[in-house]
Amino acid sequence: MPVSRPKQLLGLALIAVALLWPVVGDRLQAALTPNRGGCPHSGDLPDRSKAAQARAAVLCLLNRRRAAHGLPALVEDARLQAAAQAHAEDMGARSFYAHRSPDGVIPDRRIRAAGYHGRMTGENIHWGVGLNATPARIVDDWMNSPGHRANILRAGFTRVGTGIGYDAPEPLRPGRAGVYVNNFGG
Repeated sequence: MPVSRPKQLLGLALIAVALLWPVVGDRLQAALTPNRGGCPHSGDLPDRSKAAQARAAVLCLLNRRRAAHGLPALVEDARLQAAAQAHAEDMGARSFYAHRSPDGVIPDRRIRAAGYHGRMTGENIHWGVGLNATPARIVDDWMNSPGHRANILRAGFTRVGTGIGYDAPEPLRPGRAGVYVNNFGG
């Protein structure tokens, strides 16, 4: 029984979509995802060339959440950002995912080594691949985790630095990863 022309075309179209999806799927979905809460670039996929926009999106999203709880906005701090960026890159480079590095360095020590000497420090980490790595998804996940949420909404924290790495901290993960670290200080 011969296959009709429309069925052949439909079959070819489905094969083309299946083959092209790994290449364009995330970009297409990100383009269709609106920026969350008026925060530009919050739906963007991780991209080294747009790290500043991604950090700004995370800060905007964090501050929207804080404002909704009557808390003042966090202010970016270059020292906290340096510590966060180094940790985000280290997790990808050494294939680990933890607050404590394989050589035993804890967040407070990393943050203080970067020159921040406030009263208190804290850290949130998270990573994802593809649409699970957009700033909006990362902040949503943090807000749905009691410990991470507590850091975001801690009134004593007034400063933040965001680091973003692009190598998955676990081997053999396909797609563009986003490894996010927020270092908080107060």
